[in-house]
Amino acid sequence: MNATRRSIFLEMLMAGAALCLLLGLTLPVVKLTWLYFFDNRHSIISIIWVLFQDKEWLLSGVLIIFSALFPLTKLSYLMVLYFRRLNDILPSKKLLYILSWLGRWSMLDVLVLALIVFYTKQTGVADATVLPGIYFFAVSVLLTMWASELAEQQFHDLRVQTQNLHDETIALIEDQRTSSRSKT
Repeated sequence: MNATRRSIFLEMLMAGAALCLLLGLTLPVVKLTWLYFFDNRHSIISIIWVLFQDKEWLLSGVLIIFSALFPLTKLSYLMVLYFRRLNDILPSKKLLYILSWLGRWSMLDVLVLALIVFYTKQTGVADATVLPGIYFFAVSVLLTMWASELAEQQFHDLRVQTQNLHDETIALIEDQRTSSRSKT
């Protein structure tokens, strides 16, 4: 796959991850049923809001951080690095390390949601059923992970190409210097 196609594919992955993240945060992720007749459907955002209203600040804070802010930060950071590369600004090794570090925490977002569903089922107060929002959220996490890996590889390849071009330029300058010295 040539560089242009890889870039287009990477852009599609990031756009897909952003769309799936938006759907994952806003579509219902869980349906809570109690007494077989009553049910509530909740999105990640509505779960956070309900926990906040019930003064469960620790739980709502954990969900805000790991299910909303962290995925948004990770995807935004990837996009910023990628679009800076389009302006011929390659990320430093430190910025790539941060991207790699963020990638290590990728599945934590999904784990937090799985724990909420598990906790609800175990309390016996209500039955929890997973709804499509959680799948969009999980796909967003996976697409972001995939896009991060591709971006890191692309940044590495560009860095190697830049270094090779630099080395060739230095060698050419040295050859010109030695040939001009030998003529005199």
